[in-house]
Amino acid sequence: MEYLSLKIFEACNAKTWNPIRASRRGPAFSHLLFADDLLLCVEASTSCCLNISRVLEDFCYIFGQKVNLSKCKAFFSPNVRPANRSSLCDILRVSSTPDLGRMVLIQSVTSAVPTYYMQTTALPSSICNKLDRLNRDFLWGSSEEKKKMHMVGWDKVCRAKSLGGLGLYACKPRNVALLAKLNWWLLEEKDALWVRTILAKYSPNGVMEVKKRLNMCGSSTWRGIKKGYEVFRKGIRWVVNNGQCVSFWHDKWLGEKLIRDVIQGPLLSHEDSFRVCDVVEGVGSWDLSRVSIIIPKPICDSIRAVPVCSSRQQEDYIAWDSRNGDFCLKLTYLLAWPNESLLHVVRDCPDSSSFWHDLKVPNICLASFSLPLIDWLKLNCSNACSYDGFLSWQSVFLFGIWNLWLRRNIFFFNSSSVIPDPMANSIAFASEMFCLMGKDSHVKLRVPTPIKWKPLDSGWAKLNTDGASLGNPGIAGGGGLIRDSDGGWVGGFARAIGYTTSV
Repeated sequence: MEYLSLKIFEACNAKTWNPIRASRRGPAFSHLLFADDLLLCVEASTSCCLNISRVLEDFCYIFGQKVNLSKCKAFFSPNVRPANRSSLCDILRVSSTPDLGRMVLIQSVTSAVPTYYMQTTALPSSICNKLDRLNRDFLWGSSEEKKKMHMVGWDKVCRAKSLGGLGLYACKPRNVALLAKLNWWLLEEKDALWVRTILAKYSPNGVMEVKKRLNMCGSSTWRGIKKGYEVFRKGIRWVVNNGQCVSFWHDKWLGEKLIRDVIQGPLLSHEDSFRVCDVVEGVGSWDLSRVSIIIPKPICDSIRAVPVCSSRQQEDYIAWDSRNGDFCLKLTYLLAWPNESLLHVVRDCPDSSSFWHDLKVPNICLASFSLPLIDWLKLNCSNACSYDGFLSWQSVFLFGIWNLWLRRNIFFFNSSSVIPDPMANSIAFASEMFCLMGKDSHVKLRVPTPIKWKPLDSGWAKLNTDGASLGNPGIAGGGGLIRDSDGGWVGGFARAIGYTTSV
């Protein structure tokens, strides 16, 4: 850093770097060095910003360093025009922080101070709720004496900025995420004195056996470890080398879920304890015939793509489910959020909210989109107002919910398929229903007709045939049988048709 300071002083002497002054006769500040931060002070001009870039590039080239521009911020005097701020930020390739307002104070003070205690202690729900209420009131300017309306829900404020939120943290999920990080430290720092002390007292078999220690008694640190363990389990995955430590069915080593969770059916008594190495033969050759249950072909293809050798000396190890295998607090915070509600799925999540916005909900129904689930469904399903001139809104609404649910299931369970456009499908299905039923038609009550085999006259025989397909199109087959007038068996047949439709 001494070299960087020297280059800045040279630029100041050459009049290409104009430092700032606290007053006309006060000292000039060109830069300030801290333990983890660097503050550069310069005149807000194009030439000075270009010179900053040149000095930093020269420093990085010589010492092999790299500036993390995503963590850099530019602060301007109120006298600098907004247009100039934008152009100078483009030169420096950094973002501007024009106002250290309430949001920044929440991030740096009211959310940061409790973080120290959250790292080892599970805070009571009442304390977390009070901290969230404190942040909410401060964000919107409320106080005990004067209440103000909170224009946006707290769950939306706490979303990531890419999803339309402010990037603030809710107290409870952040506490659980930090406690999950404590579990990760137990796994990574096995030789540390504090880790050996905790595990020797509460979980002698290691951090992966924490769940079996059901009692919550012990120190506050141990109770915190227990609190964050489930989120910790969600965030880790096994990296397979020889497969001797990884359960084939009950460990996450393939995809996002356990194999046992995506495959239904009974297992033989000895198969439930299969390790990955138990279905490996030779050097990197998978022998899935050792498993009695039928594994779908896409999963088989994914398994065969995993390189494994049961005789390899390198052992299996646990990594965090991130790009580089290191712990990521942001991803863990998302895992710690409560389970998604049905209302969030079909209305309040960013994708669903965007769908309803693009669908152009009738004005008479807009107010209902802040109601609870049952009231929201009841109001829109019973509203027969016109949509787009000829369609009924209640039909479009119902098909909209169905297509949102269908798209979600395709995304999670069949991601290789093309995801249909829910808005186009909703309007198309509602239009088809309108054409089939007619505008003023009424649904006719159907009279159930019993279906049974009718006997024939004496001396006659009857041939009955039928066919079906598993999917449309799908694997199809057909068959038939011949019976006499008394219903007795005469003959029958069955055949495989192939891959076709039910028609």
